[in-house]
Amino acid sequence: MTQPARLVESLAGRGSCPRHRLATRLGCSRSELAACEAELLAQGLPLARLAGDRLALEAGWLPLDAARLEAALPLPVELHWSLDSTSDRLQAAWRAGLRAPRLVVAEHQGRGRGRRGRAWAAPPMAGLWASVLWRLPRRPEALPPVAQLLGVAVAGALRDCGVPVGLKWPNDLQAGGRKLGGLLVEVAGREAEAVWLVCGIGINYRMPPRALRGVDQPWTDVRSVAQAPPARQSMVERVLGAAIEALERAPRRPADWLAGQWQAFDALAGRRVRITTARATLVGRCRGVGPDGGLLVEGDEGVARVTTSEATLRVIQ
Repeated sequence: MTQPARLVESLAGRGSCPRHRLATRLGCSRSELAACEAELLAQGLPLARLAGDRLALEAGWLPLDAARLEAALPLPVELHWSLDSTSDRLQAAWRAGLRAPRLVVAEHQGRGRGRRGRAWAAPPMAGLWASVLWRLPRRPEALPPVAQLLGVAVAGALRDCGVPVGLKWPNDLQAGGRKLGGLLVEVAGREAEAVWLVCGIGINYRMPPRALRGVDQPWTDVRSVAQAPPARQSMVERVLGAAIEALERAPRRPADWLAGQWQAFDALAGRRVRITTARATLVGRCRGVGPDGGLLVEGDEGVARVTTSEATLRVIQ
């Protein structure tokens, strides 16, 4: 366990603690403790420096319980305090020879990313930052729409937790028109009759504003939108369990299953949008998704299907 993780563990749920006692508990010098504090503050963790040379962590900020995750989920779980990227870790593991499904969860990501390489703010203990390595027994050209299937599963799990969430094509989780989270599905490698995927999931749970300086889009978090917010641990267990189940069932889903399920969460239903791709610009009203996960847009010349995740989508009304 890293020093920042040990410091958080020493403070979580315990109120304030004198710095000299923390340094003794961690087996470090006061200067090393100060460096650890500075690192956590820079990452957005709400530490408070109190009178009497005491340090405290704001109430309600708790680390995930690794034993509970292992017991609740059907895959081997790696729980890390901090990684550059959970998806990058699994991509590297696949290249190094890993050929079994695995789940990686991090309390903090230094270089989390979303679609089209955009940076994703992932401060410590502020959300769910996780990736799953999964083998789909399909040729690349016959893959089901995994990102959209995962989106339906994750959105359903969040609603079961009391979170009012919708899906914005292709892979965003939204609440009240603001970004709550997202999914990113990447190919790790291929075999003769299978594809290995890395499926990343990011959900804002309790985001400290200082960690979101410079974010260029409206955002929100679970604690802001849910009337009775779930505990982060239980939310993480339910969301990851639903995601793994969705991956297990993906090859067996009938072709028309997705379109019907997507309707229940569609944040763009009936909205007028402008979609720009490398080839053209399309303006029309959203009419759900097709069996392949493509967005259906009704314009002046009929209904078009947008399938590229590289498209830029803007809501006009």
